[in-house]
Amino acid sequence: GGGGRGRDGYRGGRGRDDNRASEEREVPLAQLVKAVAEKYAADTAKHTNGTPADGLPERRRTRHIALLFLTIDDLPHEHIWKHWLGPNLDSDADEKTSAQDETQEVSKREDEDTNPIVSVICHAKFPERIKSEWLRARHLMIRDASSNETTETFSNGGGVDNAAVGDSPRFHSRRPSWGSVEITKAMVDLVEEGLRIGDDPAVGRRYLATAPRRSSDGSVTAADINPPVDRFVFVSESCLPAATLREFGLALFGPTDGDERTAAMYDKSWVNARSSPNNGYARQLQWDAIRPVDIPPGNVWKADQWMVLNRVHAEAVAELPGRYLGGRDLWSAMRRVRASDEIYFPTAMSILGILRRPSDVAGVEVDENSSGESCAGDGVRRRKVTFCDWSMEAKNPASFTAGDWRGVARRARSEGCLVVRKFVRAGSLP
Repeated sequence: GGGGRGRDGYRGGRGRDDNRASEEREVPLAQLVKAVAEKYAADTAKHTNGTPADGLPERRRTRHIALLFLTIDDLPHEHIWKHWLGPNLDSDADEKTSAQDETQEVSKREDEDTNPIVSVICHAKFPERIKSEWLRARHLMIRDASSNETTETFSNGGGVDNAAVGDSPRFHSRRPSWGSVEITKAMVDLVEEGLRIGDDPAVGRRYLATAPRRSSDGSVTAADINPPVDRFVFVSESCLPAATLREFGLALFGPTDGDERTAAMYDKSWVNARSSPNNGYARQLQWDAIRPVDIPPGNVWKADQWMVLNRVHAEAVAELPGRYLGGRDLWSAMRRVRASDEIYFPTAMSILGILRRPSDVAGVEVDENSSGESCAGDGVRRRKVTFCDWSMEAKNPASFTAGDWRGVARRARSEGCLVVRKFVRAGSLP
């Protein structure tokens, strides 16, 4: 459920500006917000005790990662990401065989068995400019709002050709400007689409970016090819991986031979969040830009935009408007917020009670003085996903080139980060 869908088939597209009179007659949004955490806790308790609340999805652990790319148009470092992913659905089998010896092939088959599955979903500001067929096939498409079906068929599966116009795919884009709420809406769109993978036959396997796993007899089942996603990782076009695919899997899921208790220990979101403004900019243009009648100030949190959500939290945030806010979109309370992409997800998680302060004592905040990964809630690892260099104290993080790569990657890995940004275009990379 949700707050309704727009003509493009995405909930974030539904605005309420055309019905302000009706909106004014509704109860204040903050009144609904205050009741969410208790209701969500009750639903979660029912689910944990074996009696799932109506419509609450089952928890799954599939070792399936969705990389959610936000780009301007093409992905500048696509060739590096594709190499990182290893043999994929679009690779030429004969070329692979001639290019590697038998030992390498055995090693790659072993990697396929232990590495996580990866899907790639992209939202570009100008999708019509994308030249890469690989990325075009994995871009968000306009959906039929009544059926949730995509509007184009691609060679790697998925989608239905129910609304394509000639040879031009109907791409979905928010056309965001810097710092606008449209970026937040694009992020919500990416999460919603990722949640459909493995559950909605209309999606098929068009987003899948790694080779399907095969059983001992060499067969491949639909469940093996395209299980539901369990980790959602936001990535920008200037990002490069700082860890191998296997290391990604180990960091996000734990060892492949771990038991249920071990898996549960790793089944957490990575959100580097804080519960108070870190400077005057954040106070004036983020916290103070949200009306208390919409969201109580104590529920406003901030975090790095580049986070990891586990499936349970992704579902909870995606379903928040429809399940707990009477169909009212949370992003509408952030129209005046600068860089709401840093505010939306941690605030939603605070409203749900997922992110919370470590004590009920007044004045205790989660900030730069807080210690421990669990200081913001047991279900969250408060740690960075993406390494950025802000040492220049500029508006944007430092940009890197090929000559910086080795040192930057070493710094990122020493801090436990999985991804590095901000890299210039691929032409200057090795």
